[in-house]
Amino acid sequence: MANYESEGRNILSTVWHRIPRDVSDAALALIVEAFNQEIDRTVDDSYAMRLARPADTNKGAQ
Repeated sequence: MANYESEGRNILSTVWHRIPRDVSDAALALIVEAFNQEIDRTVDDSYAMRLARPADTNKGAQ
């Protein structure tokens, strides 16, 4: 579970990954990496991050 407040709500409330009880170390590393990448994508697309980008990279983003 992760938490990042943007526009008055936790935009990461739907970002989660299930970790099986019998997961191997290698599989766990892949799950954690995928979780982190999903968090990064979600935060990067947040309203605050869109405002923080230089104006030329915001063109076309609505």
